Amino acid sequence: MWPNNDRQSTPVIWIASYPKSGNTWLRHILNQLLCPDVGGHISVPFHAREFPEDIYVHELPIGNVHLVKTHSYPGSEQLNAVSNPFYGAITIRRHPLDILLSAVNYNGIKTKSEFFLGGSIKTVDKIIEDGEFDHYVEQFIELDGVSTYCVMSGPWSQYQSQWNDVFTGPSHLTMVYEDMVARPEHSVMQISEYFQLDTDMNLAHDIVERVEEKTQVNGEFYWRKQAYNYRKLLPLKTIQRFERHFEKQLLKLGYALTDSVSIHHKV
Repeated sequence: MWPNNDRQSTPVIWIASYPKSGNTWLRHILNQLLCPDVGGHISVPFHAREFPEDIYVHELPIGNVHLVKTHSYPGSEQLNAVSNPFYGAITIRRHPLDILLSAVNYNGIKTKSEFFLGGSIKTVDKIIEDGEFDHYVEQFIELDGVSTYCVMSGPWSQYQSQWNDVFTGPSHLTMVYEDMVARPEHSVMQISEYFQLDTDMNLAHDIVERVEEKTQVNGEFYWRKQAYNYRKLLPLKTIQRFERHFEKQLLKLGYALTDSVSIHHKV
């Protein structure tokens, strides 16, 4: 059972992920499912930028709630400053090597030269071609995350478990990026069931089609929108070095470790 949310202040359901895990894609799905005539930045504002006093209220079978996107972690200064009660969370996780690849691309789009080796902004493909991607892997290992996200999101290895510790049972829905890529309609149905909505597969298919129009791969923010990019792009030794360091966390999250037989890798 959901907890009672008959409260004076409308509670918040957090739409939470470590950055570059598909959170904006998820926001588009929520927007099309719940209120397609309202802009996504209004219906699911980003806590770091768009969290106003007069925030959109979703009137749902589970009660009246705010949906707010965040990359912060429970207990962070940013979330502790929110006065509304916390009611639940939808979290989305993605393989961290794909997070890293996407983050490198995004930092290039934002021209953050300080992020790049020697201050030289390069594309992901150029970095890999020049044999420099190990620098970013070692940096991720050392910092336990992407350098530009460490303050906001905390350690990558703890992000999902921190949300799991706060929300359990029906108030917490965990989405997996790779599953969303493989079965997007099923993901829509999962979200619908979480909110106790009556949605059929035809509507789910229509929602997926509308979201695809809004999130078409453009080589920039929607860089590739695929699962397991790292398997095609990175050398096997780089992947296995990363996996050895984060083996415990990867297995706990359900990601199998790579071997030389199961992967089509670069040499």
